[in-house]
Formats: sequence, C-alpha cells, structure tokens
Amino acid sequence: MKSYANLTIICLSAFLAFSSFSSCDKLKPEVPVIESVLFQSSADSLFRIPAIAVTSDGNLIALGDHRYKHGKDVGTANPLDILVRRSSDNGQTWTDSEVLINCNDETYGEGIYGFGDAAIVADKESGEVVILCVGDREGKTFGNGGRLEVHRFASTDGGATFTEHSDLSDQFYGCSATWRTLFVASGKIFQSRVIKTDKYYRLYCAALVGGCGEFVFYSDDFGRNWNLLGTTSSPCRSGDEPKVEELPDGSVILSGRANGGRYFNIFRYAEGSFTEGTWGSAKFTKSVLATSNSTNGEIMAIQQMKGDWLYLQSVPAGPGRTHVTIYFKTIPAQESYSDITPTTFGEGWTAYQITELNSAYSTMVMLNNGRVGFYYERKGADVNGFDLVFASISTQVFTVAE
Repeated sequence: MKSYANLTIICLSAFLAFSSFSSCDKLKPEVPVIESVLFQSSADSLFRIPAIAVTSDGNLIALGDHRYKHGKDVGTANPLDILVRRSSDNGQTWTDSEVLINCNDETYGEGIYGFGDAAIVADKESGEVVILCVGDREGKTFGNGGRLEVHRFASTDGGATFTEHSDLSDQFYGCSATWRTLFVASGKIFQSRVIKTDKYYRLYCAALVGGCGEFVFYSDDFGRNWNLLGTTSSPCRSGDEPKVEELPDGSVILSGRANGGRYFNIFRYAEGSFTEGTWGSAKFTKSVLATSNSTNGEIMAIQQMKGDWLYLQSVPAGPGRTHVTIYFKTIPAQESYSDITPTTFGEGWTAYQITELNSAYSTMVMLNNGRVGFYYERKGADVNGFDLVFASISTQVFTVAE
C-alpha cells in the first residue's frame, strides 16, 4: 500500500532551471529540487545512515538505520535494524516503511546486537540487488577493538525480498593478519561502467580498516566473493569512510572522508589487465570544503550529451555537520585520461548548497527521469536524531554561469 509523502518544493538558488518536456517549442520550467522525508526521527525512533539504489527497471530502494531510542552506532550492544522504503515513480510516492534486516531474527545467528551502516547496489542488467552491512556480535564499538562483521544480503527479484544471506567477514579480514576490525563504508556500492566479467559488471566497495587506513575491494560475481584492489599498503592511510567511482577509462577513484576537505586517489590498471595495477598518492583538497568536520558523503559521475563527464561529490560544507552541499566539476571528453592525477582531480570544484540546516551523511543515484536522486540526513525535531530526506534534483543546477 502506497503512502503519499509530503512533497516540499525547495528553492535553493536564485535562478530557475529550464528544460523541454515535450516536442513543442515552448519551454516549461523544471523544478530544481523536490524533497520528501522518508524516515522522521522522534524520541522513540532515531534514524541514521542513508543508502539508496535504482533497480534495472527503475525502482528505488531506500534504506536507513533504525537506532530505536539510543541513536548509537553499530557495536554498542544496542539494538539496531535496517529499514526500507520503495518507490516505482522516481521518488514521487513511497511504500510504507518496513524492517528489512532484523537483529532479532535468529536466522542470521544468535547474539547479534545489530545490523547497520548499509551499502547497496542494484545490477544494471538483472533483478539482482546486494546489500553489505555491519553486524555486531561482540557489543564493542569500532574504536574499542571489537571485530565488526561484514554481512551480505541479496535479492533476485529487484529488491522485493532479500532471501540470501552470508557472513563475508573472513573474506575481508583474510586479506591481512594485521587487520583487527573494519567496516565497508555505507551508502552506495559502485558498479563499473567499463569492466565486465562473464555475467556481471564489476562491483567496488571501500572499507576503513582500524589503524590501517582505507582500502578498495572488487567483486566480479556480484558480491559473493571480494578481492583486494592493490596491496595491503593503504591507498589513503589518513582517510576515514571512503567511496568509489571511475574515470571514463575504468581507472578507479577513491574518495575519502577527511576533516576540512576530501582525499582523492586513483588506481590505474596495468596495460592489458583488469586485476593488476598501482595506486597513486592520496592528495588532500579543500576545493571540496568541509569546515571543522569529517563526515561521510558520496561521489558520482554522469555522462553528458556531448560526452563530457559531470562529477558530483557531496559533503557537509560546515562548520561542523551543517550545510550539506553537492560539489561539482566537469571533465571534458578526451581520448586519454592519463593526465588526470589525484591532485588535478581534487581541483576546481563548485559548490551547490542543498540545505542550510544541520545535516550529515548523504548518498546519490541517477534516476530514470534524468534527475539526481539525493538521499541525506537533515536535522529533525528530536535533538538526537536526523530525518532521512530524499531529494529529486535537476542536473541543470550543476552548471557554472558564464
């Protein structure tokens, strides 16, 4: 049964973007941003950690942590479940919320305090959907040395049901005997546009390993098995929760959370190989400004009509966890992208502010109607919780005025 979300039109800039919606010559105005609150925090129900995917048939799957009354991260011996809402019309209307992954379901093993910090991807060519999330069996925080588990939940029916479950912890921790605790960064698992092996385009996820830095992993069987990209020498030793994208040639971009800005690094495959290669040196930039905070965001590339690439990077501009902003830059279409370095990639970003309010984590996807589906945390009525807000954004707002 569908519930109609309360749609609020937000004017976030002084201009109105225009585009054509019909074959006639008359241009109609396109609303820059339309927002819906999907999960609203209260004293009894606190929400965090947005994650979203678009299925191959255009449906949206939006996830969020339900942290009950405590609001704390996974790993504190407090109950924590993952909730879901779905949309079949590009986010105009949404199904009622339901518990998708329940820590009290003994199917997943006894003594699990909580599941949270989900990352999700929907296969572009099938009905398969995969979620990676944290599972906590020890009741210890990440910073307290407890081993956080990596769980995979999978769907073959476009995310209607998630019936396949496996604990992949040993795959990730098995990369190095020195790794004691880790988690895959929440939000979006990235699917390659370039590399395909047999049935699937490659998946990438990025993880923070306690005391060791950021790492990227890849899977060629849609998340059943994962391999380390590069070596156990971190491509970003000083970064926090990382995300993954690509350059147009398939080189891998690592985007890492940092206080005051963002870290970027690039992995280039060796000629003739899509398994071997080398990372560059991670570079910090304040062109993606995050004043007095270190908060998770999302990176996404959009190919434009002339072949140029629009890159988006979201983060709270600050100070602190406020003013969630999407930074953007264009990389022109060219024969080779080998001259793009972590330093040059980190330069020349322009800011587009989404909200003036207290706000934190965010993620994004491309909708079937050509708009950006932006899903983020915004301060709610409860002092300890955020509302999880979905925004449909016209790509025309990411244009630098001449």
